[in-house]
Amino acid sequence: MKEPFSSEILKYAEAEAARLLRKLTKEGAKAKTLTLAVDSGLGDQEITIDSSAKGADLRGGSPTAVLHAVYTFFQELGCVFESSGEFLPARQDSIKFPLLRMRHQPTFPERGIRMHLNFVQDQSHFSEEEFAGFIDNAARQRLNYLMFHMYTPQQWFPFSYRGVEHLDHTFGRERRLLPTDMIGRNKVKVDRYWFAREFEAIEDPRQLLAAMHRRFQRMMARAHSRGIRNCVSLEPEALPPALKAKLGEWTGDDAENLLANKDLNQDWQEGWSGTKLVEPDVRHPLIIDISVERCLQCMQSFPDLDELQLISREGVKWTPKAGESYEAEWARLTAKFGLGREDIDLKGLAGLEPPDVGPEMNAQARPYWTVMPGDNYHPTVVGSLRFVEHALVVFHDPRVQSALQQRGIATSVAVYSPHPETVRLMMGPIAKMLPKGTRFHCLADYGAKDIAANLPSWQPLVKRGQKPGVITWLEFDGIMALAQGWGDSLIDNIKKASALGVKTIAFNHWRVRSLEHNAAVAGAFTWDASLKPDVFKKAYYGRLFGAANVQAAKKAHRLLEEATLFTKSNGYNVGFAGDWVFRTSTNPPGYYWPRLLRMEHLYRQTSEAFDALAASSAEPGRRQARYLADLCRISAVHVRAVYHLQNAKLPLVGYKAWPLGNPNAAWPAPEKLAALLREARQALKLQKGYMGTYARWVQSCDEQGQLCSHQQGVIEPYEKFIKIMTDRLEIERSRLKWLARPLKDPSRIQPT
Repeated sequence: MKEPFSSEILKYAEAEAARLLRKLTKEGAKAKTLTLAVDSGLGDQEITIDSSAKGADLRGGSPTAVLHAVYTFFQELGCVFESSGEFLPARQDSIKFPLLRMRHQPTFPERGIRMHLNFVQDQSHFSEEEFAGFIDNAARQRLNYLMFHMYTPQQWFPFSYRGVEHLDHTFGRERRLLPTDMIGRNKVKVDRYWFAREFEAIEDPRQLLAAMHRRFQRMMARAHSRGIRNCVSLEPEALPPALKAKLGEWTGDDAENLLANKDLNQDWQEGWSGTKLVEPDVRHPLIIDISVERCLQCMQSFPDLDELQLISREGVKWTPKAGESYEAEWARLTAKFGLGREDIDLKGLAGLEPPDVGPEMNAQARPYWTVMPGDNYHPTVVGSLRFVEHALVVFHDPRVQSALQQRGIATSVAVYSPHPETVRLMMGPIAKMLPKGTRFHCLADYGAKDIAANLPSWQPLVKRGQKPGVITWLEFDGIMALAQGWGDSLIDNIKKASALGVKTIAFNHWRVRSLEHNAAVAGAFTWDASLKPDVFKKAYYGRLFGAANVQAAKKAHRLLEEATLFTKSNGYNVGFAGDWVFRTSTNPPGYYWPRLLRMEHLYRQTSEAFDALAASSAEPGRRQARYLADLCRISAVHVRAVYHLQNAKLPLVGYKAWPLGNPNAAWPAPEKLAALLREARQALKLQKGYMGTYARWVQSCDEQGQLCSHQQGVIEPYEKFIKIMTDRLEIERSRLKWLARPLKDPSRIQPT
């Protein structure tokens, strides 16, 4: 693999080694001898470290490997390189170099982060200084792969087709004024809106696109200078609105004939995103040509692009229209790709999704919402296969092939299908459809634990000679308002991916702050999957919290993971960022109340464990433990607030008063409505307490975005809800008062 910016990377490695030595040594102390060198006798990513009391010799098979050797060595000296910064030991009169002879080849050739550029906490909202710092910190954790996932509303490069420009870009939501009395407003470093700070004043869409595009170019160049490869990921099924409006004109046909049937997936995603989505017929020549142009213009837009990925929309499905059938589609795919009986599990495809275990859930709160109970798996599996077919046609287009070869850009095909049975059923056919040696990535669930459990179903890819890549998670967006710990799940996921022979592993995330423990696991175990969990924990927790507090740290993080996993499985989307919880996932029947109370208990128990860890730790661990204790505490508060919200909201459904706005709602009697209003006010009181505690910690851009999200997605909808209920209560009380007035002549009562 050609390594760009080689000389710059080596200079940076030398500068980092010198900087860290200065940070660890008191002024005037005798300097230690530290030599760095590229060694052609080593593998491209292989490192050696030869250290003694006299000095240390650090070598790598490439400049990037030398940089990684530097961070490996200084980690041995007690440095902690976190995703949000670094913690260095106190300066000494003389550093004692360890007696160390090490030779290591990283387990995964590609180890990285997949940036979801669609929420108010992600890198598109960072200041440029923080974005650059994020890249530097990724390099310090010895990661070497950065995926920029550009949803259509956040496709930050110029794109036009037949003269129609895509200018419908958003920053996760429309510009909404932040109230001056918002809790923690002084922590949010913008003037009026939550926005990328440097671009807040840009109103013109072309200027905004140009500014963001140039920033992403600079960030990709910086990544190269730190030895990190850049991948851009696109969803070709999600058409820009301006192009969708032209489909009929360009084809002379009804535009709806180019679109797939609307189904739950589309309703679900449009509901949370607030954006009208398009799911086109991916086999139509026009749709293919648009995808080809997006690829070409993306490659032209980013000089430091190393890989281009086409990925399906979340939970892609295909529903036959009139004159079509699943049988006919399977026959077509079988004939085209030579699929055999061994590739297709017809019995499994016809099987039915089992009902919910325990109380039923509404569709938007089911962990596996892409297939509803009682449905079979044909739609999701066929949809995935059709998407792979589309991606192959696009990548094999002569124009795309020429551009790829000219620039030396790699490609990958990816499917985002968060349903384990769909993943199992699709892997056999997809493995056969792909040309041998294809880089195929899959985002197969909503958390590391469940992805790890389902990795055996990926075996067909390995048997057919494909190159599977795992996309997993540092956090799940459905519980982003809550603290999250995935440590043991990530270790299991990484080790199983290594055993499968996976070469690329990337971790989804939005926030950086609060995920340090998850990122530390990702960095350490992708570097060396043979690492023993207890050895890692002893070293990591020992450096951060002190050797005497390792057991207390283990307990606290174990409890956090227990709370995380229970909540993800039983309270799916209960902590979604934005107003999703208020609007949709608490719809009937809502979250089962004993499960909510169990979540609350688990988070309170975890906060107490982090309190105890903070009490016995020195800095920097003390501050981190206090931070996590408060995050767990307000996680419990959020869950309890949802409990009260449901108590206020769900009874209104029967009166047709929810969704709000029905002029003919049969509101309950005043005494009942007053009781519901008390529940709503208690929910709001708790959520304001959440914000008050969180605001005390807010510093970085991702935290500022999270605070704004809570204001606009939780506080403001709750306040509006309470205002409507309060006004209605006054109306109902007035009505009751009127009805209870004394009548002088009952015989004169007229019907109303």
